[in-house]
Amino acid sequence: MRGSGGASLAALCLLVRLDGTASPAEVAPRARIVVVLDSSGSMREAPLGRDSDDDGPLVDAVSEGELVGDDPESKLAQAKRVLAKVLETSPSGVRFLLGKYRQSAAEDDFGPEIADRFLYATMDSRASGLVVNPRGDGASRPGLKRAGGDEWRTGDVTSYYLFAGKLWNGQRVAVLADGTQPAVVADLGDFNPPFVELQVKDGAGRLVGSPVRFEFRGVRWNKANKKESPGNRAAVLRGNASCGGFAPLATVTPAGADGLKLLGSYLNPEVFLRQDGSIEGYVEGPLGAPPAKKPLERGIRASGMTPLAESLIDVGELLAAEDAGMAKEGTSPPRTFVILVTDGDDTCVDRTTGQISSDMADLRALRVAHKAQTLAQRSVPVFVVNFGTGVSSTRADWIAWAGSGMTRGSVGTGPAASWEAPPRPEERAGCQGCVDAFRALNAPELETALRGAIDRGLAQ
Repeated sequence: MRGSGGASLAALCLLVRLDGTASPAEVAPRARIVVVLDSSGSMREAPLGRDSDDDGPLVDAVSEGELVGDDPESKLAQAKRVLAKVLETSPSGVRFLLGKYRQSAAEDDFGPEIADRFLYATMDSRASGLVVNPRGDGASRPGLKRAGGDEWRTGDVTSYYLFAGKLWNGQRVAVLADGTQPAVVADLGDFNPPFVELQVKDGAGRLVGSPVRFEFRGVRWNKANKKESPGNRAAVLRGNASCGGFAPLATVTPAGADGLKLLGSYLNPEVFLRQDGSIEGYVEGPLGAPPAKKPLERGIRASGMTPLAESLIDVGELLAAEDAGMAKEGTSPPRTFVILVTDGDDTCVDRTTGQISSDMADLRALRVAHKAQTLAQRSVPVFVVNFGTGVSSTRADWIAWAGSGMTRGSVGTGPAASWEAPPRPEERAGCQGCVDAFRALNAPELETALRGAIDRGLAQ
């Protein structure tokens, strides 16, 4: 869980093969780079999102930076834009294997959420004092909710948010100043992007001032990749399919435009809006109930846990299989390294069990470090890119050091094996080849971090 972009891919020239093999016209790459892009539920948050109440280390309100994956300010949308740009301008002769975390495909697991299913937003400052159904949620009539404080500030820009339990498009809703007695007073038609307008009315029903338009930002998927509430969190963590590790998506190399459409299907928004603003695949159901048909997944979606150790295990097995195939053909594997883009610490203890307790976070990180060390000992360095404030820099550095040359003793066996203890400062001082985790708090810093990781890997 720890856990849309408008980037144009028109100039992106890529050749894509899902099986990881080269096309007949392709020359052998000088480097193979595995990019593990975080797809956990917390990627729908803003990079600077922070918990500000007493419900534990959970960002779970707009005022704390919890948005949706297709909101331009979310980590996922920013990462997609940046990654597209980096791939577009990548060095020649480099092959990228793009993948995400494995998520459940069961409809009941990925959602969308029932109550506050969709998110709308405006930067119109007049929205600051507007409320509608402030004590309810999107599942209660009229299917809208906005309370005071449902806003997020980035720099000098404030966005004001509105939750919806159904898809609104073109309707104008009038409410009393306290947000009660909402009523649709106009329907302006269908638009892309969809929008809903709020306007204040007085006690006699007369409209006051002009309406404020909130535009559609995206879908709120089940953040843990299972239905979740504070009362069932333990059940959500058990048997969670999104602890399953690494899911390879596409192998891309700079060589023509054949892969443009396929790559875009992963780096484009989570859902596709038709010309009239309707969502591909989505059919509305009764308010407060699941939709009759759920939105089709398009781009990588923010939903699920953060299985760092399991992902590195999977990457190792995938590369071993590819290398074995090359050996049969009499070719040697190219220089290979992994770039792990994460917005949080590992939240899985094995392939089926999530764990978010902070007192166990060090132990989970030591297990990830062991897997990074295992890859590095096979001449596959692991570079870590932290995105946002939800990552422990200390733990990320352990993983990054393990992936770039630090070796330590282990405890346990097989997938459960981990470093026996955190590294001491003098060990880092003596590790000449160790690379710290790259850190980014916004899109420009993320681009710099990704390019730095690529340059470092190519230079080794």
